[in-house]
Parts: sequence; C-alpha cells; structure tokens
Amino acid sequence: MVSTILPERDRNTRKIALTEAGEVFYQGCKDTLATLEKTQQQLNDLKRTSTGDLRIASPAGISCCGMLGAPLKGLIESNPTLNVQLIVKDEPVDLVSERIDLALVVRIGSLPDSRLIARKLVNWQQSLVATPEFLERNGLDPAVAINDPAALAPLNYLCHEILLSENYLISRGDTQAKLSLSPRLVVNNMQTLIGLVKESVGMARLPQPEIHQELRTGRLIALLPDWDMPPATVYAVTSQRESQPLKVRAALEALSQAFQDHVARTAS
Repeated sequence: MVSTILPERDRNTRKIALTEAGEVFYQGCKDTLATLEKTQQQLNDLKRTSTGDLRIASPAGISCCGMLGAPLKGLIESNPTLNVQLIVKDEPVDLVSERIDLALVVRIGSLPDSRLIARKLVNWQQSLVATPEFLERNGLDPAVAINDPAALAPLNYLCHEILLSENYLISRGDTQAKLSLSPRLVVNNMQTLIGLVKESVGMARLPQPEIHQELRTGRLIALLPDWDMPPATVYAVTSQRESQPLKVRAALEALSQAFQDHVARTAS
C-alpha cells in the first residue's frame, strides 16, 4: 500500500504547487505504480500464453518408454516461445525448491502430500513377470501358466522401491488372496529393474505399458495371468491450486492425452 503521507506543497491565495521534495515523492510513487502495473501485466500474459520456461520432472521409466516424445514434440512445435526442461530422476522431487512446474509421479494408492495438486493421468495395470530362462532354472515350465500364488514363494523377487510391498491383495473374480513376497533385491530405477528381470535375475511386478513388447514376443512371461494386481497410478503433480499459467495447463492436457493414447495402443 502506498504511504498516505501527502507530498509537500507551496500555496498562496491563487494556486498550489508541489515543492521540490514533493515533486520527487510524486515521481517516485508514479514510477512505482507503473512498475507494479507492468509486472501485473506480465503475470497476466504468462497465464494467457505458453511462453518462457517449463520445468517437468519425470521418473526414468516414463521417460524411456516412448510416452513423452509425442506430447513434448507437440508442446514445443505449437509454442515457439516455450522452452521445456525435462528433469529425469526417480528420487522424490521438491517442486518449490527445484522450481518444478509439473512432476509425473507413479504411486499405488493416493499421494500422501495434500499440499500438492495431483491430476490423475492414467491407471497402469501391472503384471508379475519373469523370463522363460528364469522359470526353467527354478524347475517351472514356461509353457504352463502359473496361477497358484504359493508356487511363487521360493522364487527371487525383485522390487522397485516406490512399489515396495511385501504383502498385497490380488483378485480373481470374487476371490481375493494376499500375495506375500519378500524382496531379495530392491532397486530405485525402473529401467534397471526391467533390465535385471530380462537378465533372469528374478521376477518382478512391472507396469504393463513398459513391458508390452516383451510380453508380446514371449521374452517375458506373465505369472498369475488370471489374477489382477493393484494398478499403479500416474499423476501429474503441481504445487499451485489456482491460476495455473497456460503453459502448465497445455502440458497437462498434452500429457493426459498421450498417456490415454499409449494405454489404448498397448491394450489393442
């Protein structure tokens, strides 16, 4: 708020004029108000146009499996003054301190931090998978579907740390069962985990969109194929509740469409 102290004035019986000090005060206030108006206009412009820098954080698994190319290509081609920086990391991000405009997060269940604004992009179905070589090494026939959860207990179980759970419910129709698997190896990077499974180190619970090609070719085999596992939900997370700049809204729409399209393609 501008000070209520009035600038000094010289006055006589016919007119009033500002003193030199009053003129300095007046010009200073005028310049300050002009700067505030210009800043407000710039903020309004940011909300109306996709311009400036857009910082997006994404786990390596999402970044490496062909889901970000199309939406990012569309964003930069449709918005010539928008510059996108993609930060790839599996570790948790602090949106405020790292100046992240939008973060992609994979979770089972809801996000714990209520201060963040999360938009659900898609549910990823998961499969417990292993290579044929791994199954043969453990005395199991890859050609015979394994639908008994108890048969998996002796096998090496590998797990991503964000999906870490020794016990979780699986379902087959109206039947539910608790699958108890103790991880022998925990990894903090999805692509590393997928690579270890492909190298027959063990079995792992993996999002289907990231391994659909391997499942189609038989390089990986789905264990417990008749059972449904808890899905992994992909969220787009922002720290602002209102007045999102257009660049963030445009990114949200592009990512949402891309994830839906990817799931439709891999399911067909």
